[in-house]
Amino acid sequence: MSVDLLDRAETGQPEPDRPPAAKSVDAGDEAGGGDRVSDDAGASVDHVAASATRRVIRGALILLSTQPVTWASSLLMVIFVPRLLDSRALGEYQLAYSLAGVLLALLSLGVPAVLTRQIASAPGTATATISTALTLQVGLGLVGATLALALVPTFGLLPVSTALLGVVLFGMVLTQGQNVLNAALTGFQSMGRFAWSNAVTTASSAVLALGLLYLGFGALGLAASGLAPLLLVTVFFWLRLGIGFDRAGVTRASLMRLATMGLPFLGWDVLVRLRTEGEALALGAMLSVESVGWFAAALRVVAIPVFVPTLIVTPLMPALSQIVGQRAAFAATVRRSFELTLIVTVGVSAAIFAFAPVVPTILGWAPEYGSAVPIMRVLVWFFPLLSMGMVFGASLVALGEERKLLIANTVATMVQYAIMLATIPLTEAWLGNGGIGAAGARVASEVVMLAAAQLILPRGLVTLSMWLFAGRVLLAGGALIGVVGAVLPLAEAMVPLPELIQAGLVGAVGGLAYVAALFALRTVRVSDVRLALGWLLTDYEQFGPESLVVEVTAQE
Repeated sequence: MSVDLLDRAETGQPEPDRPPAAKSVDAGDEAGGGDRVSDDAGASVDHVAASATRRVIRGALILLSTQPVTWASSLLMVIFVPRLLDSRALGEYQLAYSLAGVLLALLSLGVPAVLTRQIASAPGTATATISTALTLQVGLGLVGATLALALVPTFGLLPVSTALLGVVLFGMVLTQGQNVLNAALTGFQSMGRFAWSNAVTTASSAVLALGLLYLGFGALGLAASGLAPLLLVTVFFWLRLGIGFDRAGVTRASLMRLATMGLPFLGWDVLVRLRTEGEALALGAMLSVESVGWFAAALRVVAIPVFVPTLIVTPLMPALSQIVGQRAAFAATVRRSFELTLIVTVGVSAAIFAFAPVVPTILGWAPEYGSAVPIMRVLVWFFPLLSMGMVFGASLVALGEERKLLIANTVATMVQYAIMLATIPLTEAWLGNGGIGAAGARVASEVVMLAAAQLILPRGLVTLSMWLFAGRVLLAGGALIGVVGAVLPLAEAMVPLPELIQAGLVGAVGGLAYVAALFALRTVRVSDVRLALGWLLTDYEQFGPESLVVEVTAQE
């Protein structure tokens, strides 16, 4: 049955200059095959969907171009932070960071998400809107940080030193300003600047962090390492973007209007933070600071594949917002983003699962971090679920269904905390590791989110063929795990090489097995590779990075 996505959207988008054209849909579209839809204006859905998908892929590739920098930085942090901090110091840092994360979501009022959508749909008013957002975000951040710094030590709410908490909260205020910049860059689809601002911040923070840790500044040095890079990089890219500051946009009416528009996203942001940061706070309250450190170490490893859905979803939401009224093109773009994200995320997650038992040894962690291994093996499956949920979430936001998404997130959060409160003490008593229960609760919450997205999205957007595709990708991931599990012991016994090199060789064999399984299960075909190469090479001039950059001009 044909579904008009505009019937499900409350986007407030202006009507096009021409009247809507009648559309005819091939039978193949329902099966996800042809996407061939034509209208009276002569534009085909194939062209629209391909154009949107190319913009998404181009944006992802621009973001990917900086990944060597962020990967290297993240790898250094994964290796050396648990070497240079014991589980108690890392747990104390994670508790302060988790509290700041929840406050950040609460004080943001959902403004960054609104800002991205507003700029994408009405770039002419960007300067005033960004000025309003910056004033609101930084002002609320300062108030919230001051109150938290006064109340938490006074009432002994967390086993965290006042100095560490103060540094982390100051970083939260700076992050409020950076979030405005990132939302603006995303709205302008200026993915190159967005990518480099994050990459430079990550790399410089990592270098400073390792230096301060080696000098013996501990968790306080780890927290302080991000302050100067965050401030300097944000100011630099703000000036390069050339937005300026419009004082006329900073009025009580404009501040209230933007805050009100963000309220549907506020609940979402807070719930997401409660779901992602809640484990640390719960483990700290129910067990010990050391258990928080084990969980934080595991999370640093399993968070590696999260860059994949981020690369896709960052350009996806503005691209979908521009074609929300074109049903078949919208659905095709969502499906292709879903498939691409899942293929990469499952492969990386399966590799982490397979190598988890040897990770602490390979990375030279202290023996106490062996407790992170079972947490990794449970928690890692959260990320393939997250990748699917992020694609569906971007679709729902583009359709204006954020209120229904908020309800789904509320239910998922309730399920997560109910499971977590029950399983943390049980897994601590039975297995001696309460973090396993917290990890399982997070996975369960994402299953709830996927089920809810299936119900909320317009009928026909998420098809049975997409879930069958996901099942085949999971089978390919199982092949990777099986091959690595069989080859790794043989390599350790037969190849006289350092453990890290052995793991790299075994990982290459597992990766080849995964790719072979993808082709064998027909999740990837030679025609897909040729199509992707055609998009990346033959159409570069039309769909190159410059097509994603919207120049900002001063308002007349």
